[in-house]
Amino acid sequence: MALTDRRDFMTAALALGATGCTFVGAQAAQNTTEKTMFKLTILYPNTPDGRFDFDYYIKTHMPLSLKRQGQAVKSVLVEKGYDGAMDGVEFVYIAICHFTYESQDAFTSAFLPHAEELQGDIANYTDIKPIIQFSTVELEQS
Repeated sequence: MALTDRRDFMTAALALGATGCTFVGAQAAQNTTEKTMFKLTILYPNTPDGRFDFDYYIKTHMPLSLKRQGQAVKSVLVEKGYDGAMDGVEFVYIAICHFTYESQDAFTSAFLPHAEELQGDIANYTDIKPIIQFSTVELEQS
């Protein structure tokens, strides 16, 4: 299944467990080259009453997600909101996850067959409504 319009992106976002989420930037790659990657970013806002079990997320959910999606995932990066002592600074997101794939089709082929299982696991680590961002990587430098 290719994501060809906003409805397809919303279907994929809902499959991610993003019911009620804020949905940002659904745009298919238009100028694809061998180096352009398709990226899924999931942002979990730092809410006053939100629950997020980072230990479960890292040790259970992410390994499950990576196992199910297999080699389609070219890279994954999980960030934890910095909670160090910085006067007057609060982190906006408690967690951010970035997945990259070779293409939009690689994402849909890898993720959608496992969407129900992965969505079912979300309640085990959070009650926060995520923000889902689909994008293309236009520049990357390490």
